[in-house]
Amino acid sequence: MATEYWLKCKVSSGPFPSELVVLSTSSQGAFSLFAPKDVVRVEAIPAAGTEIDGLLKVRLLESQGELRLVGLPVTPLESSRTITVQSSQLQPA
Repeated sequence: MATEYWLKCKVSSGPFPSELVVLSTSSQGAFSLFAPKDVVRVEAIPAAGTEIDGLLKVRLLESQGELRLVGLPVTPLESSRTITVQSSQLQPA
Protein backbone atom coordinates (compact mmCIF):
# COMPACT_ATOMS: atom_id res chain seq x y z
CA MET A 1 0.00 0.00 0.00
CA ALA A 2 1.33 3.44 -0.94
CA THR A 3 2.32 5.79 1.88
CA GLU A 4 2.60 9.58 1.72
CA TYR A 5 5.98 11.29 2.18
CA TRP A 6 7.49 14.72 1.60
CA LEU A 7 10.24 15.02 -1.04
CA LYS A 8 12.90 17.69 -0.40
CA CYS A 9 12.96 20.25 -3.19
CA LYS A 10 13.51 23.86 -4.20
CA VAL A 11 10.43 26.00 -4.81
CA SER A 12 9.87 29.21 -6.75
CA SER A 13 6.76 31.18 -7.68
CA GLY A 14 4.68 29.73 -10.48
CA PRO A 15 3.04 31.26 -13.54
CA PHE A 16 -0.37 31.30 -11.82
CA PRO A 17 -1.28 32.29 -8.23
CA SER A 18 -2.41 28.72 -7.46
CA GLU A 19 0.85 27.06 -8.63
CA LEU A 20 4.48 26.80 -7.57
CA VAL A 21 7.50 25.64 -9.56
CA VAL A 22 9.18 22.63 -7.92
CA LEU A 23 12.78 21.62 -8.70
CA SER A 24 14.39 18.43 -7.42
CA THR A 25 16.52 15.47 -8.49
CA SER A 26 15.86 11.81 -9.11
CA SER A 27 18.22 8.97 -9.96
CA GLN A 28 17.80 10.03 -13.61
CA GLY A 29 18.76 13.67 -12.95
CA ALA A 30 17.08 16.99 -12.28
CA PHE A 31 13.37 17.49 -12.88
CA SER A 32 10.87 20.32 -12.56
CA LEU A 33 7.11 20.59 -12.45
CA PHE A 34 4.27 23.02 -11.84
CA ALA A 35 2.48 21.92 -8.67
CA PRO A 36 -0.69 23.16 -7.02
CA LYS A 37 0.07 24.92 -3.74
CA ASP A 38 -1.85 22.30 -1.73
CA VAL A 39 0.80 19.60 -2.44
CA VAL A 40 3.79 21.82 -1.59
CA ARG A 41 4.98 22.80 1.88
CA VAL A 42 6.98 26.04 2.22
CA GLU A 43 7.52 28.49 5.07
CA ALA A 44 6.41 31.39 2.85
CA ILE A 45 5.52 31.91 -0.79
CA PRO A 46 8.81 32.73 -2.56
CA ALA A 47 9.26 36.15 -4.11
CA ALA A 48 9.41 36.25 -7.90
CA GLY A 49 12.80 35.15 -9.17
CA THR A 50 13.87 33.44 -5.93
CA GLU A 51 14.12 29.80 -4.82
CA ILE A 52 13.53 28.52 -1.31
CA ASP A 53 13.67 25.10 0.32
CA GLY A 54 10.39 23.23 0.32
CA LEU A 55 8.73 19.83 0.34
CA LEU A 56 6.55 18.14 -2.28
CA LYS A 57 3.95 15.54 -1.27
CA VAL A 58 4.66 12.17 -2.94
CA ARG A 59 3.45 8.58 -2.53
CA LEU A 60 5.94 5.82 -1.74
CA LEU A 61 5.33 2.92 -4.12
CA GLU A 62 8.37 0.63 -3.62
CA SER A 63 11.63 0.43 -1.68
CA GLN A 64 14.88 -1.34 -2.51
CA GLY A 65 17.95 -0.65 -0.39
CA GLU A 66 18.37 3.13 -0.20
CA LEU A 67 16.26 3.72 -3.35
CA ARG A 68 12.59 4.68 -3.24
CA LEU A 69 10.13 4.62 -6.14
CA VAL A 70 7.66 7.46 -5.61
CA GLY A 71 4.61 8.75 -7.41
CA LEU A 72 4.47 12.48 -8.02
CA PRO A 73 1.24 14.52 -7.74
CA VAL A 74 1.71 15.86 -11.30
CA THR A 75 3.84 14.85 -14.29
CA PRO A 76 7.25 16.58 -14.50
CA LEU A 77 8.38 18.31 -17.68
CA GLU A 78 11.35 15.93 -18.14
CA SER A 79 10.16 12.50 -16.98
CA SER A 80 7.26 10.27 -16.01
CA ARG A 81 5.03 10.61 -12.96
CA THR A 82 6.99 7.91 -11.10
CA ILE A 83 10.63 8.54 -10.21
CA THR A 84 13.36 6.92 -8.13
CA VAL A 85 14.97 8.94 -5.34
CA GLN A 86 17.33 8.31 -2.42
CA SER A 87 15.69 7.58 0.93
CA SER A 88 17.51 10.62 2.39
CA GLN A 89 15.41 12.89 0.13
CA LEU A 90 12.18 11.86 1.87
CA GLN A 91 10.50 12.81 5.14
CA PRO A 92 7.40 11.06 6.54
CA ALA A 93 4.19 13.02 5.99
